[in-house]
Amino acid sequence: MRPSPGHQWFPTIRHRLLVALAGCVLLPLLGGQLLMHLVTRQSLIDSEIDKYRLLTSQAASQVASLMQYSEGNLLTLSNNHLLQTLNTEKEWIEAIEHIAKVPNFWTDISLYDLDGELIASTAAPEHAENKEWTEWFARAAIGQSAISTPQKAFAFEGLHVAVYFRVESPTSKRKAVVRGR
Repeated sequence: MRPSPGHQWFPTIRHRLLVALAGCVLLPLLGGQLLMHLVTRQSLIDSEIDKYRLLTSQAASQVASLMQYSEGNLLTLSNNHLLQTLNTEKEWIEAIEHIAKVPNFWTDISLYDLDGELIASTAAPEHAENKEWTEWFARAAIGQSAISTPQKAFAFEGLHVAVYFRVESPTSKRKAVVRGR
């Protein structure tokens, strides 16, 4: 009588029992562990993506609220009677200093001529920008009101938005651009 092929590889009952247990217990256990690992990994990835979505939507909400606040500031500044009725550069400088005294409203207010040269600023001298040539300034110089995108200013805490608009003297041909930040 010839032994079966299984007898050559598993000659004793102990070996056969070990193979049967491995096949019936260990392989399903390893398969289940692998499946759980993959499911858990995907669940963690989905959880992290949800966190990033939530964080992004909250950041976008904060930026939108900052933009609305800045737009309100622009309307307040551009409709300011002081700036619209003044005739001289000195009066404009005094007016922006007076407006800048309102607490927690403006970080600084700067007055530029139409060439972008700084006339006056309420910012500390080391933080004042002597030349302005941004796209927003150029739009304000031709008469459009402009709001910059939120930016990080190194001299100040948090995000800042600059608003630009042109002021003109009603009696002379003097024109300037006011930037409120």
